[in-house]
Amino acid sequence: MAILAQIGTTLIVGGQGTFTSYIVESETVGAKEVASEDIDNADGALSTRLIYKRLPTVDISLISKSGAAPLTDFPVGEKAGVAATASYSGWYVDSLSITRTKSAEKSSIKMTSLGI
Repeated sequence: MAILAQIGTTLIVGGQGTFTSYIVESETVGAKEVASEDIDNADGALSTRLIYKRLPTVDISLISKSGAAPLTDFPVGEKAGVAATASYSGWYVDSLSITRTKSAEKSSIKMTSLGI
C-alpha cells in the first residue's frame, strides 16, 4: 500500500525485493553467516579470532500469486530460480517452508549469497 503522507518523523517504508509470482510480505536483510575460529592462549583466554568469511543472508516471507511454484522457484540446496529476479538471482536456498491454510499460500525462505 502506498503511503500518501507522513506526519512527524519521516520513516523508510517498504522497499522489498521484486519477485515475479509472489507478493512480498516481509523481507529481513542485514544478517550474515560468519565462519570463524577462536584461538585461545595457554590460560584459555581468547587471544585471536580468525574470520574466514561473512556471507549475506536474507529471510523472506512471500504470498503466492496464481501460478507460483515455490518448490521449484526456491529449491533447497540450490540456487533460487527465475522467480527471484535481480534482487536474489543466484542466491542459494537454505530453507523453504510452505504454509497452506484457508488463506493465501505463504512461503518462508532463507537464502545465502555465496558470492559464486
